Amino acid sequence: MPPWIVFRRDSEGVIERVDGLWDAPDAQAAIQRMCNERDRVDDGHWLAERPEDQPHIMNWALDEEKKGRPKRS
Repeated sequence: MPPWIVFRRDSEGVIERVDGLWDAPDAQAAIQRMCNERDRVDDGHWLAERPEDQPHIMNWALDEEKKGRPKRS
């Protein structure tokens, strides 16, 4: 399995690519964390996908932002 590219969504909802490539176990942990903390607005948002799926995950993340998930207080 090739390395995965990891994206982060900051507190303002800006999505950025995290430098470097992650191996599969790290990417899997990042995805699990994203699912567990999906409605949080902080540096806890991690988006990971295989490089060939990069456009897909960016589109998914932008769609999530458009949904305007409620923020935790």
